[in-house]
Amino acid sequence: MSELRWNPLLKTWTMVGANRQKRPHLPKGWCAFCPGSGRVPDDYDVMIYDNDFPILMPKPPQPDDVAGDIYRTAPAAGKCEVVLYSPKHDAHLSSLGASHIRKVVDLWATRCEALAEDERVKYVFPFENRGEEVGVTMHHPHGQIYAYSYVPLKLKLELDACREHHEAHGDCLICRMNAEERRFDRRIVFENASFLAYLPFFTDYPYGVFIVSKRHAGGLTDLTAAERDDLAACLEMTVASFDKVFDRPFPYMMAVHQAPVNSPELGDAGSYFHFHIEFYPPLRAADKIKYYASSEMGAWAAANVAAVEDSVMTLRRAKLDALAERDEARYARELAAELGRQLGPGSGKTEVFAAPARVNLIGEHIDYSGGLVFPAALDRFIGLAIRLRDDDKIIGCNFNFPEIFEGSVAKIQERDERCSWSNYLRGVLEVLRQRGHRIDRGFELLLHSTVPAGG
Repeated sequence: MSELRWNPLLKTWTMVGANRQKRPHLPKGWCAFCPGSGRVPDDYDVMIYDNDFPILMPKPPQPDDVAGDIYRTAPAAGKCEVVLYSPKHDAHLSSLGASHIRKVVDLWATRCEALAEDERVKYVFPFENRGEEVGVTMHHPHGQIYAYSYVPLKLKLELDACREHHEAHGDCLICRMNAEERRFDRRIVFENASFLAYLPFFTDYPYGVFIVSKRHAGGLTDLTAAERDDLAACLEMTVASFDKVFDRPFPYMMAVHQAPVNSPELGDAGSYFHFHIEFYPPLRAADKIKYYASSEMGAWAAANVAAVEDSVMTLRRAKLDALAERDEARYARELAAELGRQLGPGSGKTEVFAAPARVNLIGEHIDYSGGLVFPAALDRFIGLAIRLRDDDKIIGCNFNFPEIFEGSVAKIQERDERCSWSNYLRGVLEVLRQRGHRIDRGFELLLHSTVPAGG
């Protein structure tokens, strides 16, 4: 039995799919989506796989005769598809690389266009669930696409809010959100030419990132080739940053929000609704889940356990950790941009430097008996973004410590018990000065380290 049942309290449909109870537990060591399983081609790149236990169907059965006066049913028309990201079982969005993720984006867009050809379909919804914390039992890299014969309630509320704003103010609500986040700047995690990734002011998950197109676009099919490239890069960096937050695969729910299709009753939705992707990651600590419990689920009274402006610093540090392993040039650009984001615009040019960590290999008793040691550089390092000032003031911030250091060239030698990390900086500067180096101007700096604090 598969059907839609009307909820008169919320004025929306509930999908009912009794066939989904028959989904089997997969045996260990076997995956239906891996080449050689007999369920997929032996050689594929990205592909669509029809869901074996769909809750929506192109040819749905007639509903059971159980409706009444205020209750009604409807056929569960639509389609459920699985999007296979890669034949590699242990891959994920951040490990595939932007060029491969672009193929996923193109497949999403192709399927959105094809599914919209069915006039019964009102909304095409690509999404991904990742991690056991959100109920995933199939760990092969994949997402899904549901084509609904109605606009689901949360999406309908977003559409209504955007339409009301457009009618009242003549512009796009999400464009206005972008402008506000750009003005404030400190909640932005990552951006490129076409997309912003930020923790919105109101998010109810500690790390609930939105990826939003800079140009007003209604959906995936409206994106240009360059914008699809940038979306792929933004998806890669967002998931890579998530995975660095707690140094573990980060569970999330990812939802693609776009304008509905085949819905003239909603007007020209593409003119007032703005394409974006919402992430709902349930972790609030490495081993703690932020549950949607009674208040959130029963009353839709959202509650965040952390201030967004604090959480975003963790994500931005994680972004730098991820870039440090992937792209030195992008790392340098992002570290320079972070200096401006944290300390505001400056008059001097920002320079970026890095110094590798090292390990010393020594034998027993060598350290105190004057013997030789063998130092080796490591692939971890400390990065520094720095710019000169026009006065003698020194301002420093550090991604590994919350305190901001403020001092002056004239008082380099004075210890600061409030900001203890700055004393290492003061010591280096004082030694340089004692050795004859002239330090006669102040500066601003930002430190980021991939070396564990105290390492």
